[in-house]
Amino acid sequence: MNLLKNRRNIIKTFGCLILVIFSTFFLKISATEEIYNIFIPSNFKYGAIRAAEQKTMFDEIIKFAQKELNMKISVILKGNSDETMYKENVEEIFNEFKNGKEGITILTSALSYIEAEEKKIPIKPYLTVGVKGKKEANYCIYVNSEDGIKNISQLKGKKINALNNMYGSLLVLKKILVDNNINTEIDKFFSQQVYYKTEGDALTSLLSGKLGCFYSDDVSTQFAMRTIYDAESIVPLACSKGYTRSGVFGTETKDPQLTNKILEIVQGAHKNPNLKKFSSIFETFGATFVNVTSKDYDAWRELHKEGKKKGWYKEIENWEKRFLEAKKEFEKTKKGKVK
Repeated sequence: MNLLKNRRNIIKTFGCLILVIFSTFFLKISATEEIYNIFIPSNFKYGAIRAAEQKTMFDEIIKFAQKELNMKISVILKGNSDETMYKENVEEIFNEFKNGKEGITILTSALSYIEAEEKKIPIKPYLTVGVKGKKEANYCIYVNSEDGIKNISQLKGKKINALNNMYGSLLVLKKILVDNNINTEIDKFFSQQVYYKTEGDALTSLLSGKLGCFYSDDVSTQFAMRTIYDAESIVPLACSKGYTRSGVFGTETKDPQLTNKILEIVQGAHKNPNLKKFSSIFETFGATFVNVTSKDYDAWRELHKEGKKKGWYKEIENWEKRFLEAKKEFEKTKKGKVK
């Protein structure tokens, strides 16, 4: 359980550190004190943590940054705080950028960035988190090898848990199915979507035969498996190609030299002696900050284009309704057990 808890803390810490370090990206050098605003979607969440709770976590490290930079940093939540939405609530933030305001935002779904491009929002990628030198995530459908499932077609009518429920990862799930000759709508192919709060709970149910399969990214799953007895029975049945992780996006900076200087700070953040509380987590996860460019998100652009052309987004909306039903059932029982 401690390892799983640490995994949650890792993801939350990524958001905290990225926020603080990148807050200097768009500073204007001035003799007077300035307030720099960081925009966060109100339904922003890493590891099922609400934005309001996330903001509380930011406070301690932001105080450190303010002291180091001799400036004031303000974290502003924008948009409706409805956390049942499978899409990030970023419209108000993008409107700020479109109206000429400089700043940054953290996106948990790379597709939010792709859609911003379509709407001519002046935004570009700056940073993501690389795990063991890799900035791409592979999404996989996992099964219990003892169940004898060798082909995705054998999952028809089975129960699934897709803990990573942002619509970018769900679009990848649809792509995996289609690439394996499964053209049935997602919510009709699987019999039931079962909700769990953690990967560990879902994987335990997979091993006990209460789930047909589990869907998530490779790194999250591998880390969660460290907490599970007999985890070697959990194997990937089918995986996607690599998709660059989301991260920090923002407007163009007016000072390239300042940008380069901050990039150096970012790259060494996991070794900063003033952030020992967080550096140990980075070491555990094998994570570092990695620069990204627009081209790194080409795979997401291709997927988005295909999804729009083939009507996959409508399927995902229907899938989301079933997810919310499963979540309500979980909260009603307070047990999270598959019946």
